[in-house]
Amino acid sequence: KGIRDQIIPLGQRGKLRGVLWEVIGYVERSDVSSDYTWSEYLLFNPMKGFRWLTEFDGHWNYVITTKSQPEVDSTIENRQLAKLYNKRYQLFHKGLAKVIYVIGEFYWQVKQGEEVEVEDYVSPPEILSSEKSSNEIVWSLGEYLDASEIKSAFQIMVSMPLQSGVAPNQPSTVIETSKYTNK
Repeated sequence: KGIRDQIIPLGQRGKLRGVLWEVIGYVERSDVSSDYTWSEYLLFNPMKGFRWLTEFDGHWNYVITTKSQPEVDSTIENRQLAKLYNKRYQLFHKGLAKVIYVIGEFYWQVKQGEEVEVEDYVSPPEILSSEKSSNEIVWSLGEYLDASEIKSAFQIMVSMPLQSGVAPNQPSTVIETSKYTNK
């Protein structure tokens, strides 16, 4: 078993977004300082291909690799922005990620210790991420999912990881109210 607890076992099937997926791979990654660790589950369906479920601090994302490359612009408002499908995403994080544990099947050879440069851009409930190695850049688009949706879809019987903090692309649950109220 990995350093973290693998919640969805390899071979487990679940219906998510109306599609039956099978978990075929599991990766644990961390930043290079090992302060942050997260899990990635590779899903497969023979008609739809591959998708990912990622979990960090009890927060989940449903992720698809995108063939379209976003426009990245660092000149607007002194902030780095990315634009994909006419939607703007703001830079949240840049850093290095390394593989600390891997099991299962993947569409590339994953090695423990492998490092990639990562960039995450957010526009809740979505997160746009890039992974850059020495020979390629891969972009993916994720959508925040409630843990109960994952638990139900994959019939998970164990406790889900407790949520800690707020995820970068977690939709706000704050309801705006007017400062002028009827009294």
